[in-house]
Amino acid sequence: MVEDEAISAMDLRQHLEEFGYKVTGIAASCEQALGLCERAPPDIVLMDIVLRGECDGIEAATLIRDQHDIPVVYLTAYGDEGTVRRAREAMPCGFLVKPFRPDEIRATIEVSLFRHRLERKKLRQSERWFAKTLHCVSDGVIASDEAGVLRFINPVAEAIVGCRYDQALGRPVDEVLRLVDESSGRPIELPVGAVLENRLAVVPQNVALALGAANSTRVVEYGAAPILDDNGLVLGAVMAIRDIGKRREVERALAESEERFHSAFEFAAIGMALVAVDGRFLQINGAICTILGRSAAAIRNTTLSALCHPDDRDPLDERLRELVEGGPGAMQIELRFACEDTRTAWALVSVSLVCDAKGGALYFIVQVQDLTARRSAEQQLVRFTQFDHLTGLYNRGQLLRLLDQAIARAQRQDAILAAIFIDLDNFKVVNDTLGHDSGDTVLRAVAHRLHRSVRDSDIVARLGGDQFLVVLTGLDRVATARMVADKIIDGMQEPVPVAGRSVVMTISVGISVYPDDAAGAERLITTATDAMYRAKELGKDGSAFYSREWGQQMTGQLLLEAELRQALAAQQFEIHYQPIQDADGRLRALEALLRWRHPERGLVGPDQFIPAAERSGLIIAIGGWVLRTACRQLKAWQESGAHGLRVTVNLSARQFRDPKLVDTVTDALGQSGLDAGSLELELTESSIMQQPDRVNATLGKLREKGLRILIDDFGTGYSSLSYLKRFPIDALKIDRSFVSDLPQDREDAAIVTAIITMSHALNLEVIAEGVETAQQRDYLREQGCRLFQGYFFHRPKPAAEIAALLGLG
Repeated sequence: MVEDEAISAMDLRQHLEEFGYKVTGIAASCEQALGLCERAPPDIVLMDIVLRGECDGIEAATLIRDQHDIPVVYLTAYGDEGTVRRAREAMPCGFLVKPFRPDEIRATIEVSLFRHRLERKKLRQSERWFAKTLHCVSDGVIASDEAGVLRFINPVAEAIVGCRYDQALGRPVDEVLRLVDESSGRPIELPVGAVLENRLAVVPQNVALALGAANSTRVVEYGAAPILDDNGLVLGAVMAIRDIGKRREVERALAESEERFHSAFEFAAIGMALVAVDGRFLQINGAICTILGRSAAAIRNTTLSALCHPDDRDPLDERLRELVEGGPGAMQIELRFACEDTRTAWALVSVSLVCDAKGGALYFIVQVQDLTARRSAEQQLVRFTQFDHLTGLYNRGQLLRLLDQAIARAQRQDAILAAIFIDLDNFKVVNDTLGHDSGDTVLRAVAHRLHRSVRDSDIVARLGGDQFLVVLTGLDRVATARMVADKIIDGMQEPVPVAGRSVVMTISVGISVYPDDAAGAERLITTATDAMYRAKELGKDGSAFYSREWGQQMTGQLLLEAELRQALAAQQFEIHYQPIQDADGRLRALEALLRWRHPERGLVGPDQFIPAAERSGLIIAIGGWVLRTACRQLKAWQESGAHGLRVTVNLSARQFRDPKLVDTVTDALGQSGLDAGSLELELTESSIMQQPDRVNATLGKLREKGLRILIDDFGTGYSSLSYLKRFPIDALKIDRSFVSDLPQDREDAAIVTAIITMSHALNLEVIAEGVETAQQRDYLREQGCRLFQGYFFHRPKPAAEIAALLGLG
């Protein structure tokens, strides 16, 4: 204790001893306190601020902390701002203002001791980690204290100076490390003194000879930097030393090689270059500049890999790595190079590895032979034999080859494959009235829109005339083929500018499915063609699936449409609601899901009747009923106490195209009294990807009214991500097909992570649907997903069960 009032000191000592502490000494001045700490260092010092003598308690505490690293707790009657500020600068472990209770002293002592031990433990761990790290670096490292005395040296530096750690510790750095000028041999003053004095780093680019034991020398680069504490005070200096002897040898060998091969390089008919192991060009000839279409300066400022086409870089790097790691001494590879004039040059690149006497890789000898003309001829031949010259799509021959391969893959993977046959309605009228050139313009526009409507992995071909075929690969359900067919039909509604006019083409689409309708390529095309003719019989501008029993299917469809009209009139539809909740388990929204209570078949799911409602146009009336019913129900729940809850209603593609959609939504909100911010409209990707200007205008009107827009089934591959920024969208729902195999499926995991990251970057909410396991939930939550929907949480429930879930009775 440091206390100049004897009575206070005795009283405090009694309390401390009653608590079980041992008081090692009592001091009345700064000098006495420092003497006691020197003779018998205590665990902690209790310090009065006002003391007799030349220094007060704050100055004494600072000296005790700096000299002995002992924690100090202030005990003072002064709590003014000035005293507190001065005391804080001494970094005490505690501060108690008199009078204080004994139990306060005990609590402060225990907390201060714990904090001090914890800080010292962290410091020791940090020092050990720092030392082990510096033992692993390839450069020599020497550290000194503020007086220039060596405190640390790593093994690399030991080897350079020829002195072990135990021999060097405690000696001045300039005794351990001696540097001389490489040319003159004159001693070089170490930068440690200058660094400690001016606190400025010396960049490690200086070259010198380091003198080691037995007069050994090494060519080194060296530099130094100050070591500063948090307050900017100099604690010491650190020097970095790098042995560059081997690098000098390589540079010297390369210089000799340049002379040896200089004349051969300049007069060679093929491109030649010397390339360093890291890919840098060391020497090139004029022929390589001509072949690669780049200036000598441009080539020297880059690497061999960087000049290649991005798709060829990894194969090249892998082959070069094999050479360096002891593979064959030479290799050949055909590569593409991007020229400055935007053309692509093909070349046969031959590479040989040059090694030193010990087998170490020095550099590559590269020969480049121009293959551009040959490749161009090959590509023209391939294009002639595989592609339609007018549209650029696959021709019939290539289609059959690709379709055979796709069927073989589908058979191995037990997957579904669909062929969509497209025929333009009344195309002959375009040719007859506007001419064949205009007809060709229409065919090219159709080809472009077909490519835009499908994935890159799908096959698009022109069979001849105005007939096309799209093959959808790797499907998991037949309904996807219908969705894509509808998307293709919608895509044709945009007028085609032809000869100063706008031509709107309609198409008839036939769909055939492997393996249900055919087992081979030719048969699959035939059945798709038959289905196309059925679509024409049904009135054109539509689609049809292949069926062996057309009459029965037609009758069944007509009966189903009639039943749907009756169901709407008889109020047989009902809505089930599936909750959407956040990561904390709070209910955020309810998705309205349509069900049909059939008088004979019971509860019927939407996949069994929605397609028929779409084809017949009944979806407009049914969708309006769903909107009105869901809005009324949510309003009732909100009035019963379910505040902040939203309802999500799905819109089909045909509903979204309905010109009265905005009025329908407005009427539903008005009749129910529901606030627009409580209603979310959920659309599929395909429904918003056609006619972007019209889509943007419709979405804009809905957002102006305060509604939220969600995109369902996101990631299925039929959309352009650029539209996400353009359209006023609030949230994305990750398609359940990507969630079902999480986290085991690495490809699905990568897609889901990318969607979540992209959504956050665009300030969009992201909802994972189809969550059925705790593992799926945990993985999604780790990736940053905060909203979930699926059987793991709740199945769709009737309104009565949802009310109970909400605790509304």
